Amino acid sequence: MLKIYQHDWRAEMYPVTRKGSKKFKPSMFDNYEHVATVETDNLEEAFRLGNDVPGLNDGNEWKLTKHRRMYSVSVGDILIDERGNKHMVDGFGFRQVHTEPAVYLWSKLLDAMRPTTLI
Repeated sequence: MLKIYQHDWRAEMYPVTRKGSKKFKPSMFDNYEHVATVETDNLEEAFRLGNDVPGLNDGNEWKLTKHRRMYSVSVGDILIDERGNKHMVDGFGFRQVHTEPAVYLWSKLLDAMRPTTLI
């Protein structure tokens, strides 16, 4: 089961809608609310179901339970799994984000230390 969280459209959230996890800060999570629950552990399937595209969900629309009005799942939205891991929809795929300031800082430090691969 995955919970879908979407943010309100305040001006400070605009960078997240454009750059995803690169612009996310832990304090921004206060602007998110739980809008739906999806009966799957697969992030890609949750993304498809959250976009309600006819013909792509193979009759599995029943897996999505909306708790309040929501827009289609897109960059900046957060999916939370049963273990509490938070996965942000990025420009391409998903990236785990942290809402605890200390963990967030460690994750940013580790990201900076990773070698960059040029293709």
